[in-house]
Amino acid sequence: EIYQCDWSSDVCSSDLVIATPGAEPSITGGYSVVVIADAVNMLGVPKMRAVEWACLSWANAISKTSSDGLVVFVGVGESLGTYLNQLDFYSVVESDYLERKELQLPPLSRLGSALAQDAKALNTLVEALKNKAPTVRLLPGSDTNSIGFNYQYSDSRELAQLIKSALKSIHPNSKGSSNIRPIKVRMDDFNII
Repeated sequence: EIYQCDWSSDVCSSDLVIATPGAEPSITGGYSVVVIADAVNMLGVPKMRAVEWACLSWANAISKTSSDGLVVFVGVGESLGTYLNQLDFYSVVESDYLERKELQLPPLSRLGSALAQDAKALNTLVEALKNKAPTVRLLPGSDTNSIGFNYQYSDSRELAQLIKSALKSIHPNSKGSSNIRPIKVRMDDFNII
C-alpha cells in the first residue's frame, strides 16, 4: 500500500508519497524524507519570478517534513545548496535580485522588443535608438529581424515618442490600422528573457 488518505481531513498516512509541487498531502507526523527532484527545472523556468515561486514551493514541501526528517535537493549548485541547507530562502531570492541588478534586468529596468518584416526597417529603428537614446541597451533578438532593448523606467515616455517617430519615418503613409505595420514593438516584454 503506497497511499492511504482521508481526503475529508486532508491527512494521509503512507510509506511513499509522490506529489507535484504544491500538491503534497499532509502526513500524520510529517514526512521522514522529502526529495525535491525537480529543483533545477523549477529554477530554469523562463519567468521573471521563477526563483521566488520555486522557493515558495520548496518551503511548502519542507514545512511538511517531520522534525527529524531529511530534505534532499537534486540538481542545485553549491552556493544555492548552502542557502537551502540553512533554509535561507531570503538569501536565495537576494542572490537572484543582485544578479538582475548587475545585468540591469527587471525589476530594476524595463525590457522591450521589436520584430520587423525586413532588415531595413529594423536597422532604421536600431539607428534611431543608438543615436537618440543613449541609455537604451540593445539586446540580441531571437532572429535576424528582431531586437530586444533594455531601458530605465524614467526614459519610458521619451523612448515611446522616439520609437513612434522612427516608425513614422519607416512607414510615413500609414493612415490606419488596416495597413500592415513594418515593425511590431512591445514595451515591457518579459518573453524575451
